[in-house]
Amino acid sequence: MSVMVDILSWWTGRAREGSVLAMDTTEREALARDLGLGRDALERIAARGPQAGRELHRMLAALRLDPEAVKAREPVLMRDMSATCSTCLTVRACRKHLDRGVARAVYQHTCPNAASLAMLEAQSWWGATER
Repeated sequence: MSVMVDILSWWTGRAREGSVLAMDTTEREALARDLGLGRDALERIAARGPQAGRELHRMLAALRLDPEAVKAREPVLMRDMSATCSTCLTVRACRKHLDRGVARAVYQHTCPNAASLAMLEAQSWWGATER
């Protein structure tokens, strides 16, 4: 799990408890800034719950890429892809593609991370496993 996922899980837990309501705008903006997100994006991620963005690791696995290798080499890219995945509007389609085993064939047409994923897929040193 990434640090972002851990922080977002913490934040989501606080949201369920109602204590996020106690956070003022400055606190929310500071947390969002620390994560490299806008406050609106942070709130959308929290609203999706702790499952937000889990599809990214599944997608990387479908592409035979090692999430830990990507995270180690490019932590900012991984964070950005995680944030994009966590706020994705096509998440239901993505899950269906992943569940059906067709994600690798169709992700370029539906995934907002398609360009980054294609770049990673093209680079064998990102931890790609045998194809």
